[in-house]
Amino acid sequence: MEWHIITGSKGGIGKTLLTLLLLAYNLEKQESTLVLDLNGMNTDSSAMLLSKTKKGKPLRIPLQTQVPIQQTGAETIVIQKAYSLENKEPSHYVVGYPLNPFGLYNPPLFADLLATIKAEATRIAEKLKIPPLQQVIIDTNYHFCNLFGQDDTHYEKYNTGTLNNENINLWFLWVYRQLEKLIQDSREDETTIVKLTAAAIEHNLKSTKKATPFMHVFSPVALGTAPDNSSKKGALTALTNRLFNAIARHDDYIIEELKNFSKLPIGECISFDEWVEKLDMAQVVVGKRFNDDPHLFFLDTLVEALNISDSYCKESSTERPMNVIPLSIYQKALEYYTDKERDDPVAILRKFKIYRNFSELMW
Repeated sequence: MEWHIITGSKGGIGKTLLTLLLLAYNLEKQESTLVLDLNGMNTDSSAMLLSKTKKGKPLRIPLQTQVPIQQTGAETIVIQKAYSLENKEPSHYVVGYPLNPFGLYNPPLFADLLATIKAEATRIAEKLKIPPLQQVIIDTNYHFCNLFGQDDTHYEKYNTGTLNNENINLWFLWVYRQLEKLIQDSREDETTIVKLTAAAIEHNLKSTKKATPFMHVFSPVALGTAPDNSSKKGALTALTNRLFNAIARHDDYIIEELKNFSKLPIGECISFDEWVEKLDMAQVVVGKRFNDDPHLFFLDTLVEALNISDSYCKESSTERPMNVIPLSIYQKALEYYTDKERDDPVAILRKFKIYRNFSELMW
């Protein structure tokens, strides 16, 4: 199976949207999919997907683990069949969530959770009458450092156990605060933890499709934070100002610089450390250009990073790294989208420009 684990360092930056985009993409490819919602009490993805399209009786899956579970909520996962209606032909998928929404998962328990899903995949398909599972999307409110360890001892199940040879994609939604912590000396301990964990993940979670499991995602919502007051507005770059104005007016907006980058041929993956280095260098370049609060220019930093050449190139890159996903469309219709019930959220999402934008970025 192929696994997609959605992570980030902040709430409200588009993890649920990314989950729904992946689900819609999988269903368009007619691939049997499980969406697992681990967002605690803010179970937006499961709430949306099961509000009006659930079907039949749910199935309960007990976690198979030797780790002592002390009120973690990890004991049982509830899995429910749902559907999306496209051209009068239903596309079925399944949605899961912890029986106890306060469930917590450390690295050993998270590995056991994935192993349990793999072990129970055949029973899930048979009991809920869907094709054999091909894709698993896990929507979390976790940073990847919560779910994976810093050293190789945490990866036995991934290397030699039940999860050996599984294709695991770890989607990380970037915000400026995370970059700031990674490049400032005042955050030395936290920086060390993140970099060691990322290195351990890349060393141990091998994939037959790409060199690193990391997918670096940048969404327009995460790229901009409205200025605190109008006095800062004049200091904004033209690029950032256009995005802020669109968000303030509730307009659709296409970031042309990212759109043009997304049209480049797909290149090799970039490692986590190499990508942080590019973002760091880009921030220095942008900082020299503008003397103001750098978080206002995170969008400019990203665009600059995309243009920084690799160490072995003399010119700017003419390829888009396979694992850098710059979503270029701010979609006004998706404001507060998690607060509303919809008859068929997957079918509705596939009509939006941001879905086509996302699907064109996939390999």
